[in-house]
This record gives sequence, structure tokens and C-alpha cells, in this order.
Amino acid sequence: LASETTKEPLDQEVVELASAILSDFYAGKLRDTAQVSYLDRIRTGTVLARELPFYLVHNHETWNGVIDLVLEEDGVIRAIDYKSTMARDPLPERYRQQQTIYTEALQRALPGRNIDFEFWWLGRAES
Repeated sequence: LASETTKEPLDQEVVELASAILSDFYAGKLRDTAQVSYLDRIRTGTVLARELPFYLVHNHETWNGVIDLVLEEDGVIRAIDYKSTMARDPLPERYRQQQTIYTEALQRALPGRNIDFEFWWLGRAES
């Protein structure tokens, strides 16, 4: 059966980039705007979900997606979306829309809870 399956070969650049991102993450080099490593935040917070799917009707539009990480820190529940790029400023409209939709999805799932949203920028500076 394996010989009947056609697979695209892995793009070596993509594999190398993913490896570099993971190495940086586990070395504590990937940090938020307060310079706290994402790894430390995961270690000190409570992971409530990974790859959490949702379906939502918002402003008469139907949305579905997957929240990469739901992390509780100091009573705040955060929807976190990983981006494999460097931080964007200003934030593109599609990212602002994603932030709104993901936040709304968690607010509906967890009414009365303090909900927040963050992008975790995983990109590396060009050398």
C-alpha cells in the first residue's frame, strides 16, 4: 500500500526552519513583548487546550478555525495563535479579524471568564 501512495518530498528549507523554531523555543529564545519566554509561560500557566476547533456565527457570518493554544495565566484565559513570521506592526486586517473571532469563540465557550488573545511570533530575524 505504501508503494501506491504518492507523497511530495519534504522541502528541506521548511524542515530546517521548523527545526530552528523548535530549537529556539526550547532554548527559551522566543519571547513575548515583555521578554518572557513562551516556554516559561507554558510552564507556569495551565494549558487548557491545544488545537481547539471551533465553529461560530458572528455578525451573520459563519466562521470555523482551530485555536493553537488555550493557556490560563493568573485567572486570564488566552487564545494563542502561532505565527511563523516576525511580529507585524501594524497588524494586518486579517490578523485583527482572527483576533476578534478567536476571542469571541472563547467568550461564548467560557461565559463570565476573563478572555484575552495573543499572537506568538515565531519568526527569525533575517541574517
